[in-house]
Amino acid sequence: MPDINKDKTCCFFGPRKIDETAELKNNLCGIIEDLSVNEKVDTFLFGSKSHFDDLCHEIVTDLKEKYPHIKMMNFLKTIENYD
Repeated sequence: MPDINKDKTCCFFGPRKIDETAELKNNLCGIIEDLSVNEKVDTFLFGSKSHFDDLCHEIVTDLKEKYPHIKMMNFLKTIENYD
């Protein structure tokens, strides 16, 4: 597992369904880029079960081309049974 500085990490875990608009996508892109550039956030964590998570993953993937130091990690939900 990569070294993660919790002060330089952003997590995305959002609602399963969202109304994706150009305005929402542009706002998220601006916020995420600001976090990376001005707040030096370099690690982004994503859930795996929602439209919001997918949208944020897409945005960070695009920004990673401009800022290759960015690290991305996906987390999968699992169900464990304890008998």
